[in-house]
Parts: sequence; C-alpha cells; structure tokens
Amino acid sequence: MLSACSTTQPVPIDLPCVDKTPPIALPSPVETRDVEFGIITAEDVEKGLTLKPGTITLTPDEFEDLVYNIGDAARWVQEAVDQLRYYRGEDADEPTSE
Repeated sequence: MLSACSTTQPVPIDLPCVDKTPPIALPSPVETRDVEFGIITAEDVEKGLTLKPGTITLTPDEFEDLVYNIGDAARWVQEAVDQLRYYRGEDADEPTSE
C-alpha cells in the first residue's frame, strides 16, 4: 500500500510575482516625405490662371508624397490600436467602440 505521501504535510512555496504583460513596444515610427504646398495669389489670377485666389496646389509628385504620409500615419495608428487591444485582452475581430 502506497500511503506515504498522504501522511506528509504540504510545504508552502514562495514564488516571485511575475508581471504577465511585457512592456508595450511602440509602433515603428512614421516616415514622412517633404510636401510643399503652393497657394494661388491674386497676382496669379491676373496673369491668366482660372483658379480662385487662395487655392492650395500640389504637383502630382507632391500629392503622391502627401498620400504616402497619410497612409503611414494611418498605419501607425492601426498598429497602436492593435497593440492596445492585444494587451487589454480584446478580440481582434470585435468591432471597436469608436
């Protein structure tokens, strides 16, 4: 008959408390491209441009850079939201309350 273990008293064990959540790493930084905006002035209209004064202008390349900057900023925000939801224990498939 094996009853030796049942006659011994449990021994308390002190274990260190471990933080279950590792520190949150920041999303990779936003890499922006330079964008130079142009503004149509009254003098430009007098020279024959058909745009209204105060119109903001961009070249196609500048517009592409602006779109890239907005997309990279949106990526950063999405990474931050995903990390927060993960560490809060929220399901990634659940819709956000925002």
